[in-house]
Amino acid sequence: MRTLEDQITEEKDTEKQYGKEIEEQEQKIELQNQQIDNFKKEYDEYVPDDDYLMKLTESEKAQEYKTAQEKAPWNGKEINKLRETLFLEAMNLQRAFVENSSQMRDQLDAFSKMMRGNLSSTQLDKYAASLFQGFALAVPVISSTFASIGSFLRYVGREDIGLVLADESGQAMPQAAAGVIWRCRRVIAVGDPLQIEPVVTIHDKTIEFLKNYYKQSAFIASKTTSVQSLADAANNYIGIRELDGTNFYVGSPLLVHGRCQKRIFDIANIIAYNETMIYNNTVDREESVCAWLDVKGQSQNKHFVLEQAKRILPIIKNEFIASWNKNGKSEIPSLFIISPFRNVKAGLASYYRDNDFLYHNICESNDVECKQNIKDWIRDNIGTIHTFQGKEADTVIICLGVDSGEKENGAVEWACGRPNILNVAVTRAKNNLYIVGDADKWASKPYFSTAYELCEKYTNINFFNY
Repeated sequence: MRTLEDQITEEKDTEKQYGKEIEEQEQKIELQNQQIDNFKKEYDEYVPDDDYLMKLTESEKAQEYKTAQEKAPWNGKEINKLRETLFLEAMNLQRAFVENSSQMRDQLDAFSKMMRGNLSSTQLDKYAASLFQGFALAVPVISSTFASIGSFLRYVGREDIGLVLADESGQAMPQAAAGVIWRCRRVIAVGDPLQIEPVVTIHDKTIEFLKNYYKQSAFIASKTTSVQSLADAANNYIGIRELDGTNFYVGSPLLVHGRCQKRIFDIANIIAYNETMIYNNTVDREESVCAWLDVKGQSQNKHFVLEQAKRILPIIKNEFIASWNKNGKSEIPSLFIISPFRNVKAGLASYYRDNDFLYHNICESNDVECKQNIKDWIRDNIGTIHTFQGKEADTVIICLGVDSGEKENGAVEWACGRPNILNVAVTRAKNNLYIVGDADKWASKPYFSTAYELCEKYTNINFFNY
């Protein structure tokens, strides 16, 4: 039998061995931490370690939190350069394969026949997925719409597509995306549920009947539920804001905003994002305008107010003159006119197109090119919020319309029901924002009251020096 002394000696030796192993592991950890520090210095970039994640999610220091939000992990200049080089080399490899493979030439020829409708349904059932996959080697990104998927990918089966990026998913009804989601293995939904909502034409009573018949939740059956909001609900990484007294979930929210000038940003940040957004416009312009023009009048053709169209006219002329002085008359100004209502859009376009008010003073009488450029601008740059979703301009004019009397109050209530309409409209503007409307009608309403409070207020436009 071993003596007690031998056991003690053995345990001390074991303790020394464990101590040595712990010391070696601590040295490895120290070396790895040093490598991480060196990487940060070399690439001027955040690594998603515990320190970064704490700053990103829990830091109580405003500047630390802002800095962490503004920098994405693994996204420095040097590592981006390496990533882009790797991507280009991968594309070159695919190109070499496509150009030098007789099988690929045959497959692309068969794909062309399929798109021209020259393959039988039996052939399509058997080969369509493979032909699309071969085409994807030559054209890595294929663009389509939800409405076209049913015919475009008719013969593509379940999970035959690798990845679908669904852009502007906040506008899409879930059922519109069902077909393409069924056909793919992975989906990334990108959008903002606090901007344009889905357009649902089904009657409320029909929606309620279907909800009860299929025992669906109020969230699933809601007219405002979109592909984006469903994806957000399934996301493990969410932000929460309160809307209409209930929690509203936003998946993997991007909080840094770099488009608009500060006061324009403040409007959107307050009305739609609970002041959680981070302002990061690197070009602040002291001369930028954020103004509310209080213009009253009687409506024509439902919501269009002629007095507002006239009041906007000098702003449009000034934008054209400034743009043409800088870029020549072949260019049109970076200027949108946006309205919540189609009749206001139609009234503005007709007023400016069919009269000489806009051409006068900025076009010579026989300058056909000048007048055509203005007509092109009227056609493309006056619209509703749906026209300009995803776009931006240096200057945006929001023409609210609506009769100054007691009628048309329902239209105002509809536009003020949620922050989405105003949020989309104001965030199209990079530098200058003009809101034109009857302050007595709009300025006390939800969301618009914030805009009125933050804007400079005018009843005339002499201050613009036109």
